[in-house]
Amino acid sequence: MIKPSKTTAAMLATAIAFAVSITGANAPSAMADTPSLTYSQFQATQGFIDLSAAAARSTTYLSTLQGLNQTIAISEISTYFSIGINATIAATRNAASAHLSTSGTFGSNLGIDYYFVDGAYLQSIASYNNVDVPVNNATAALARLGKKSATMVKTPSPQLATGAIPIDPSTLFSAASQDPLASLSSSGAVTANMLFGNITSAPAQNDAQSTTYSYSGQATITGLSTPLAFTVQLTFNADGFMTAMTVNESAGDALTLNMTVTETANNALVVNLPVAPVTVTSAQLEAMSTRIDAENAVMPRALAISAKAKTLAKKAKVATGPANLIAAAKALKYKYTGVKNGLKVSAKVNGSTGSVCVTAVKGKVTVNHC
Repeated sequence: MIKPSKTTAAMLATAIAFAVSITGANAPSAMADTPSLTYSQFQATQGFIDLSAAAARSTTYLSTLQGLNQTIAISEISTYFSIGINATIAATRNAASAHLSTSGTFGSNLGIDYYFVDGAYLQSIASYNNVDVPVNNATAALARLGKKSATMVKTPSPQLATGAIPIDPSTLFSAASQDPLASLSSSGAVTANMLFGNITSAPAQNDAQSTTYSYSGQATITGLSTPLAFTVQLTFNADGFMTAMTVNESAGDALTLNMTVTETANNALVVNLPVAPVTVTSAQLEAMSTRIDAENAVMPRALAISAKAKTLAKKAKVATGPANLIAAAKALKYKYTGVKNGLKVSAKVNGSTGSVCVTAVKGKVTVNHC
């Protein structure tokens, strides 16, 4: 999966955070006046007052919707890489689905479907295991959990690349904070050094009944030597609903980012969800995977004890028994815990403990997880 750098992630977060928080809903882009206003001066302009009123109307309209469709297109190009993300989202108040496709200079081009239903995200085990840090031992973990037939992973958040797009209805249908400063600060922007241009408005190019608000700005981002210049365009339809957003950003020749979001109200929408999926939670899968990692880490010791015990028993001309296993562990200076017919050795990996038992019954030695 394509993984943007921290600076890249900050750029994307800044674009989304600023546009969303300014409108109280979503966001867009366009050319406007040369940035020269401080944020407090920007807030005092008539354009900001008008845009805030439009945003409030859109938020009110959004609160009445039972369904919406959204498309998102993001492209980012830097000196070292390029990234493309396209998403289509369908959401009601109770459920949502998304198809996300990615392309770029890092990793393979991917197409992923994921869902939100009953308070959790769902995605196929295959796509879940194709994140930046795949789950080890997925097949073995499912078998150990008694979930061989599981087809989907249930998670509290979308397990995709950095900057994954949330689709839970509580996010899609609720207004964002009206103050962009907090969001921008968390994304690395130094808000005290930000400048803005005046907001302009005009009928939308493709729909005279819609109004488009445009403005530009400049921000200082931690990690970038060149100030980030951005333009924003927000379009509201005749119902007052914000239907389009574009954000364009650039930091000299180092980076450019373009993002477009469109939204359509759809109160008749029915979200297509997986039918009766067999699920496993991400917590279960990851815990068992890590446990198996720990077991794999300690397995060489268990096998060494088994081999040593057999050698000791052969020298003593007796069948290998629990006493030989204990003697072997002591000879090898391995820590162990006694169990019926033998012992167990344990290891801890990433906070999870895995154990392997070595037992001997009637001369037969068995080595297995326990």
